[in-house]
Amino acid sequence: APRTTVAATYRPRGSDWDGIDPVERARLAGLMDTALARQAANDQSGAARIYRDVLAIAPDTHDALHMLAVAQWGLGDLDEASRLMERAFSQCDPYPAIATNRETLQRVRAHQARVDAERRAEAALPDLLARLTSRTNAGRGAHGSGGRAAPPDRRDRRSRRRRRLDRHSADAGPRPV
Repeated sequence: APRTTVAATYRPRGSDWDGIDPVERARLAGLMDTALARQAANDQSGAARIYRDVLAIAPDTHDALHMLAVAQWGLGDLDEASRLMERAFSQCDPYPAIATNRETLQRVRAHQARVDAERRAEAALPDLLARLTSRTNAGRGAHGSGGRAAPPDRRDRRSRRRRRLDRHSADAGPRPV
């Protein structure tokens, strides 16, 4: 049976492909259609590979940059996604999809930075507690209470603080996003 070819439906906006001959434009349009279909099927790495193929020939294709950014975001590479998104955003007049994706990616990166900082702080708590405890104990032996117990109110306050720190470090772990 004869094989029929379907014309690609993707068309670049603006002048992204003005310097490219019509045969190559048709091939690039087919690649963009394939990449978009892969992305819709949640094959982010396959889509990213194809967007990179398009960008190797037409490096200023802002749709390929934009959608490669979305694919990298889906793969968890927020830094690369942001770099690509900014490059795409700078090459065109903002339209709703790219503006929304850019703003959302910026919020996700800010949230991830807060989560990372919180995890680092929580991971440091047990070590900080041990250091504080050893300093407190060392200070008592040298010139502190001379082996006497601290007054009850100070001991209770320290115990409450320790329990709070211990509870906080025990809760450490992935936070729901």
